[in-house]
Amino acid sequence: MAFKVGIAGVTHGHVSAHLREWREVRGAELVAIGDRHREEREKRVQAAGDTTIHQYDSIEEMLDHEKLDIVTVCTETSDHARVVELAAARGVHCVVEKPLAFSLADAERMLAAAGKYGVQVVTNYPTRWGPRATRRALELVKRGGIGRPYEVRHRGGGTKPRAIDANTFFQWLYQPPFNGAGAFADYCCYGADMAVGILGAPASVYAMAGRWQRDDLITDDNARMLLQYHRGGAVIEGTWSQFGHLPYSTLFLGEEATLALTDKGAVLYDAQNEGQGGRTLELEDLPLPTAEASLPEHLITCLEKGERCVESAGIRHHRDVAEVLDAGLRSIKSGQVVRLPLPLPLMQASDY
Repeated sequence: MAFKVGIAGVTHGHVSAHLREWREVRGAELVAIGDRHREEREKRVQAAGDTTIHQYDSIEEMLDHEKLDIVTVCTETSDHARVVELAAARGVHCVVEKPLAFSLADAERMLAAAGKYGVQVVTNYPTRWGPRATRRALELVKRGGIGRPYEVRHRGGGTKPRAIDANTFFQWLYQPPFNGAGAFADYCCYGADMAVGILGAPASVYAMAGRWQRDDLITDDNARMLLQYHRGGAVIEGTWSQFGHLPYSTLFLGEEATLALTDKGAVLYDAQNEGQGGRTLELEDLPLPTAEASLPEHLITCLEKGERCVESAGIRHHRDVAEVLDAGLRSIKSGQVVRLPLPLPLMQASDY
């Protein structure tokens, strides 16, 4: 019997990939989609070419009327915790589009919901799936392929449409209450995911953000983060204003080698080959952490086997990523270094 899947929200631009991936996964049946944006919802379903998908005007209505096993959460980031709590209370597993949250409090809410109701809550980063070199490179580093890693450097971004041309996705992406910030929330989360995955939780975070190039936004178009570790660090850059691509998007520096990622693949530099420009690695030279091509496929495989999903997609890892992002936002606001761990957000009598 196939696992029944629903799409909760269509405002995140990556929803198109989820619609395609779920329809390709053996053992899954995409049956419903819920969102208040009717025009955008219908457009997504039409593009998917599947008229059998039941459409609902709200996520709550979909959850009430459909017996689902899994939902993919593609709402604005600020609504992730609410949707996960609604789904988890019904025993529904959740695939949440990146980032899980931009506040530790929301991440803790989802962690608690997953534990209380015994469901899996996993977060999708496109860089960790598909035919990219990134997920293989991360696995190589974790297995000791560059010696002890001591630094992660990542730059992500590109140009975005003008605010006046914004579609449903960019309308919320450009609003800090829903996205958390601008380029910081959109792109620094990728670097935070990698840094936490390779180096663990940092001791402190310093971040800066500003509207350096554009004049049509109310939020930042560029952001930078510095993560300090006992014996290492991470440099993370996000931009909405860059034309073209730099030679390297991501660097993993280790005591024995450096691994550089480009749009074309991966290059390994060590003491023997750095003078010759390093050694270009084919995908087959890099270890594959999981056999599945997408997180939806991986989740189905794990549910069929009664196993947990890979740690890099799990709720505890992405709770830690959210803590780093929260610390970054606090640092931007205060102009100060923010030390981790942050105070654990616990409910008090005054919150009720």
